[in-house]
Amino acid sequence: MTETERIVDQLQRSLDGPAWHGPSLNEILSDLDPALAAARPLEGVHTIWELLLHVTEWIRIGRRRIDGELTPEDIPIEQNWPVVEDASPEAWKLALDTLRTEHNLLISHCSRLTDAELSDIVPGREYTNYFLLHGVVQHNLYHAGQMALLKSSLLKR
Repeated sequence: MTETERIVDQLQRSLDGPAWHGPSLNEILSDLDPALAAARPLEGVHTIWELLLHVTEWIRIGRRRIDGELTPEDIPIEQNWPVVEDASPEAWKLALDTLRTEHNLLISHCSRLTDAELSDIVPGREYTNYFLLHGVVQHNLYHAGQMALLKSSLLKR
């Protein structure tokens, strides 16, 4: 197995599992309804839905950076932490579908990288493709943990 294939495997596990640490993003999100996903059990803490939109945005940014697009260093707050304005079932389905679409695009783009290209510096950055892709995995799992805690607290109410 190449290093690129190992990274793709880790990206896939962060979304669909099985993940060593516990539930993947989709394992956490699959049985949530929009009301639960939009609920804010703790004041000043992001909702599961907001975390989902944030994770999706950073998967998109990771893909764009690998493609050589120069994305801003500081992402505007409304792009980094989108607000859920429509908590309908259709909007929830769209959010889940967009996560899957962006993830699949990142996997596709990552799969085309050679192991040698993993050492290439991301345009406009001071880190490599390898570092960026592992960062996306770590970011996914960090927020999956937050979502799991929020979900657990909401289900106990």
